[in-house]
Amino acid sequence: MGWGLDFTWPVALERAGLRLGVVDATPVDHSLRKPAAYYDFRASIEGMEAYLAEREHLSRSDAFTIVEPYLEPAP
Repeated sequence: MGWGLDFTWPVALERAGLRLGVVDATPVDHSLRKPAAYYDFRASIEGMEAYLAEREHLSRSDAFTIVEPYLEPAP
């Protein structure tokens, strides 16, 4: 979880003429511990909302849109 940073980075990078690539084909096991067991989840969400309220950022739908897929060449 980027707590809002993942919604602001693309905007800042685009303004700087840079590009961002996200690797999202790597499996992740989240079973080591119960999610949000060691922090206040609601306080974290409120912090993220406050952070985003002050900054230009992607919408949720834009953040989950594939702009340019990278496909490995066939062997």
